[in-house]
Amino acid sequence: MKDDTILPIISTVALSIGIALFAYFVLIHFMVDANPQYDPPYSRMNNLLNFYEQNHTSDIFILGSSYVMEGIDANVVEELMQKKKANGSVYNLGTYADAPQNRVGEIDYIIASRPKIVVIGLSYRDFGDDITFLNRTTFPNYAILPYLKKKIYIEDFQPFFSDKQLKLIKQTQFEYDFNRFINKRIYIYKNVDERIQNFFSGNQSSVANKTSRFQDIYMTNFKDPWFYGYNQTEAAKSEAALVFGKNPIIISENLNQNKMALLYMVGKARQNNIRVIIINMPINNLMSEKINKSSRHNLSNFLNFTGVPWYNYEREYPSEYFVDLDHLNAAGRIDFSQKVATIIADNLIHGV
Repeated sequence: MKDDTILPIISTVALSIGIALFAYFVLIHFMVDANPQYDPPYSRMNNLLNFYEQNHTSDIFILGSSYVMEGIDANVVEELMQKKKANGSVYNLGTYADAPQNRVGEIDYIIASRPKIVVIGLSYRDFGDDITFLNRTTFPNYAILPYLKKKIYIEDFQPFFSDKQLKLIKQTQFEYDFNRFINKRIYIYKNVDERIQNFFSGNQSSVANKTSRFQDIYMTNFKDPWFYGYNQTEAAKSEAALVFGKNPIIISENLNQNKMALLYMVGKARQNNIRVIIINMPINNLMSEKINKSSRHNLSNFLNFTGVPWYNYEREYPSEYFVDLDHLNAAGRIDFSQKVATIIADNLIHGV
């Protein structure tokens, strides 16, 4: 290769890389970041940390996964509590694919906001021995925010995480922001495709309407339940139950990371005079039938071991009250929210 061709080649390669990076930045900035639906768990967690900075004395927090988000209406709970002369604002602070391991970094924030009662909605998915379920070996990016914001002393939390997870949590703010910027590429296609489809369908306003609803209910609203507008047929639920039955959730009597994380959260809350109530959330009977006797026994024993009152609603509702195997529909949500209200009211009035 001639010397006089090397510089043009290097210049061409550098220019190509520069154009690619610029195009990537433009797509991320104007297509992904401009759409509030981008990475909603991250947005919700940011708002949640700001929420914790407020004083919530006498309030009730409800934590949990999508079981809680879609299964409990804080407004219904609050209204019925008032009728029972048990006052207090109720907030649904659930997040999707949640687990105690994901939430343990928030306990100091929760304590600082001084709620009267913390209700934790749980189920078998939270304690299965296979912690790779729902990709939980890769710590969710939103769950790292509490550690970054307060620079929490991570040594206190080491028993709850793998080495891989600890490495993620120990990122600097720059590393975290850079990794998020690179990982945003997975949202480019979705955002571009959605806008193209709406443009050719003449329904450009649907994106704005959907985005606004998503913002209000998921990212910034801790009162109304979030739910998808779908209902699986009973045939589809039965088929899903057969698939689940081939690889059911197994809970042993041993402590795993999620169990230890829950014990830590419960212990710190009680040390700071915050009452804790645990609810074994309703799941579809089609799914419940696939849980073996040993796992059910081990979960009960563990919840007894927490030392706080817990209530078992696993088999409370038939399949018609669910949109799928484990998420309540509107009828189930309203009825169950009333039961949750009764539990909280009794605890406030009678201390039980």
